[in-house]
Amino acid sequence: PLVDEYLETAEPGVFAIGDAIGGVMLAHVAFAEGERAAANALGEKEAMDYKVVPNCIFTQPEVAAVGLTEEQAREQGEEIVIGRFPFQANGKALIQQETRGMVKIIASAEYGEILGVHIMGPHATELILEGGLAIKMEATLEEIYGTIHPHPTVGEAIAEAAMAAAKRAVHIPNM
Repeated sequence: PLVDEYLETAEPGVFAIGDAIGGVMLAHVAFAEGERAAANALGEKEAMDYKVVPNCIFTQPEVAAVGLTEEQAREQGEEIVIGRFPFQANGKALIQQETRGMVKIIASAEYGEILGVHIMGPHATELILEGGLAIKMEATLEEIYGTIHPHPTVGEAIAEAAMAAAKRAVHIPNM
């Protein structure tokens, strides 16, 4: 690789980021790498955390994901629970007539820690922020659905997916 985990090249004191280093070629990743490289150049020694990078596809409907997929979690030996919540059951999505898609949350079966969030639907590229924060903070399903989400918003779908994973769904059947 062109850089080490601190984004430093083989030439001491020279750092590289973004498209120059390959990897995830997204503007928001390059921005985060730039901040991390600058801090490291000033003496910090902190690796870039790629597990919380939101991947966004700006299509109609929007698609966004952060963290692990079901397959990746299982490959790592995780026992998982999965919660899905369709936008067809979300009040704001119904009002806006944007009901295609869903939120899927993957969490540890043992502790409920959020491992991955996948969204297809209205405002997915904005909603994914909550998933990235949850993973970064090692939040649990209960912490997500226990946080008051304003109503009516499409963001409620994240709390509803967490409730579904915990078998506490209110607006859809518990599976």
